[in-house]
Amino acid sequence: METIAYEILKQQGAGCMPSRVGYHWPPFISVAHLHLHAIAPEKELSIRPRILFQPGTRWFLTTKEVIAKIRNKRMISSL
Repeated sequence: METIAYEILKQQGAGCMPSRVGYHWPPFISVAHLHLHAIAPEKELSIRPRILFQPGTRWFLTTKEVIAKIRNKRMISSL
């Protein structure tokens, strides 16, 4: 998903712009499925989206963080 998001940003002329790509994680989501946000240009985000889509927070995770959480959840549920 992340690879496709960056390809779309590139196709739309935003490949060189600072962007934010990540996922919201429960309970910080409004839909019950995994979806990726690809936002560019980053500098045009207003205050609320800057907070909601802030990398490195509990509520906006990178692809690597989501994969780790899914793997951890699978390991816990298999016990």
